[in-house]
Amino acid sequence: MNQKQIIAIAVVAVVVIAGVAAYLTLGGGEDSENIESKLPVYGNANNDYVIDNKDIEVMEKIIKGELSASDYPLADADRSGGVTQADIDLAKKLIAGEKTQATIIDQQGDEITLAYPLDNIVPINADMVLFSVCFGASDKVAAYVSGSYPVVLSCLEDSVLLNSGRSLTASGWTKLMELDGELNKKGSSIGAVFVDRDTAAGDYIGALETAKIPLINIRCTDPELSLDGTLLMGFIMGKETEKVSIEYVADSEKALNYLADKIEGKSKVPFLALNMINSVAGIKSQYTLLGIAAGGDPKTTVFGNSSSKLADTEAIMAYDKTIDAILNFGTMDCVNADPKGYWDPKEDNRISFLEKSEHFEDMVYINLSMPITCRVIYAASVLYPDQISADYALDFHQKMVDKYMSYLNETQEDGDMDVRKDMTTIMTYQDYLDSKA
Repeated sequence: MNQKQIIAIAVVAVVVIAGVAAYLTLGGGEDSENIESKLPVYGNANNDYVIDNKDIEVMEKIIKGELSASDYPLADADRSGGVTQADIDLAKKLIAGEKTQATIIDQQGDEITLAYPLDNIVPINADMVLFSVCFGASDKVAAYVSGSYPVVLSCLEDSVLLNSGRSLTASGWTKLMELDGELNKKGSSIGAVFVDRDTAAGDYIGALETAKIPLINIRCTDPELSLDGTLLMGFIMGKETEKVSIEYVADSEKALNYLADKIEGKSKVPFLALNMINSVAGIKSQYTLLGIAAGGDPKTTVFGNSSSKLADTEAIMAYDKTIDAILNFGTMDCVNADPKGYWDPKEDNRISFLEKSEHFEDMVYINLSMPITCRVIYAASVLYPDQISADYALDFHQKMVDKYMSYLNETQEDGDMDVRKDMTTIMTYQDYLDSKA
């Protein structure tokens, strides 16, 4: 299988762009069989990426006996156990964007019934928050959990910060319940909590279930699954976000297909992914997956999706003979970061763990405060600079900011967020030398 084929199956195939079918196998509820779908929402009878009149036609043919319901498991929109007129009526409401209920299968395979269109959502951790705002859902964020990134989170000034960090804490839970109580007085409630894994909900998974607040898993940092998650999350929050999410995925896939075409037939560049400056990312970590999606060959010795800090200043040298590049990922916000904090061990002692690597001066930091596909394209511009230029990466990033994060313009004095001058995208050793000069 060549690189183009690998990347093609690693992204959602949006019919309007590529016409390639890429499916996820997701387990439904206890009485559900495994279901393959790009948009795992009951009512998406024909199993494409949208619920429309074509799904109504499938349901009508099932009712008439012209098609078998067992071949269209998502046709049972109301989860009654069979396909009836009630399923058609529910699908019509979803098509029209009317208030109703929808049953989905999240990216952990859990079947969840929730209010549609969904409102008052709570994304947990910085990546999930950024993921939520990229397709126009910022006004639906009632509260959130995140680190301090004032620029990228500036669109959430009217939302409640539950607590800082990557998971829900006791104080955050108290604030969440207080907010839910306030919404109840207004005839509303928290619509759902979004996480990239259950651990982000801390010790409150059971409490959320008791409070009847859906917990939805979306793989927001996975280069492959995040596009599927965009379609799903965009759909359940209404027609406006659904439309934007489809465009977002189409733009992302176009860039990924361009990447695949440019590096097809090229030898894979062996790389090591780091995060938190001196931690080696595991083989299933989001950081390693970004390098893989960019066409690289991972050389980590860490298993799983966690990271492992380098034991000492010599440990990095064990990788030198097996790699050609080091990608160091970190969240820097949409600002210009000071290179000294990333290259000078006097500023941060963790950097001393990297200095003995023969690849230290050609290591590249990549800012995570950007859409997932932008991260992939920047990584590719590091691994394959002759095929994916820095200008292409910057141009694509600028396009995504202009279309999906235009609120960032309001954070700039001149009213224009220019990714070339207003924020750090990637940072090289030369940038450090230039800052010293």
